[in-house]
Amino acid sequence: ENVSVVDAQGSVKVGAHFNNPFHFDDAHTIENNVYIRDIKNIPEFFVNAKTTSSLPTNQAYRPGLTTLNAIDTWIGGKEEPVSKYFHIHIFIAFLLLGVLLFFFYNNIFERAMPGSLFNHWLALFGAVWFWVHAANAETVNYVIARSDTQSTLWILIAFVVYALWEKGRDYFLFLIPMIIGFTIKEPALMLAPLVVVFEYLFGKLREQKTLLRIAALFVTGGALYLFSRSFTPPEWTSGQNDHLGYLITQPFVMVHYFANFILPVDLAVDTDWEVLAATDWRVYAGIAFVLAMLVIAYFCSRKQEYKPITFGILWFFIALAPTSSIFPFAEVLNDHRVFFPYIGLVMAFTWAFGLLLVRMAKKMEAG
Repeated sequence: ENVSVVDAQGSVKVGAHFNNPFHFDDAHTIENNVYIRDIKNIPEFFVNAKTTSSLPTNQAYRPGLTTLNAIDTWIGGKEEPVSKYFHIHIFIAFLLLGVLLFFFYNNIFERAMPGSLFNHWLALFGAVWFWVHAANAETVNYVIARSDTQSTLWILIAFVVYALWEKGRDYFLFLIPMIIGFTIKEPALMLAPLVVVFEYLFGKLREQKTLLRIAALFVTGGALYLFSRSFTPPEWTSGQNDHLGYLITQPFVMVHYFANFILPVDLAVDTDWEVLAATDWRVYAGIAFVLAMLVIAYFCSRKQEYKPITFGILWFFIALAPTSSIFPFAEVLNDHRVFFPYIGLVMAFTWAFGLLLVRMAKKMEAG
């Protein structure tokens, strides 16, 4: 992602991604946030949500996010935050996320079709696809959207600990990265329903140990939510009062997200979408889309080798739940909200492509 910068003499200079400036909400969370200017304020971030933003209505409890901003400001070594160091930190985390995605996808694919020669290659393909997807590049470039990229990283760490490390499951170590991720952004709580789906499709959901782990996830998640609400100032607001209008608009918002996943030609950091009226045809088109996807997920769940498609579809909807359900936000949609959900769509489409390759390989062997 390059940006053209016009200097005082009127000449155009092309700067690399790492020199891209702050934009939009970066102003009140980073540029005008005096709390992040002193790294000694970090302990206060965890007891005072007013340190998150210079705008009272935006002071949500996200101490982990504010800590990251303070660290990058300190690394910059100047009184004013320097975007370059934020971008470097975000990009390194993005690379690590891709590496973890390889192991995550490979584990899921092995559970669906053990020993397949394509599993490693498909996992690599999925991880690279996620890396280079244009919608994700937009999110990585928007500095304060690190709330999405960094919380997703910790969610994935928690999932890898749970799925790939037996002792991590036995000692409930997966709760640690989930808690860290929650301090950055609330969708980390979606780890609990995702684990339920994972165990239902690939594990042993009815085992006592499994049920105990899932209970621990939900109890911890509930406690974290209540804890964060107790520290959230009364001035904070989601920015939207039309709960029903927001809710019925979201299915068509999901159509937009899905279309941008297939062909990302309608990306925008700041959109002008409004809530839809109940009589708008787009409401019903969106509902039809959601139902069709759920039907596909159901039929794919009936056969072991198709289950990654089911998991990917349900991951998409579960990860969207915090921003595309009963919690209304000022912006009806934001393309950076799909960073976490797109992990599921990449999984579903990559595995569908893999099944096609397997069938083609079998036909070639038979022929």
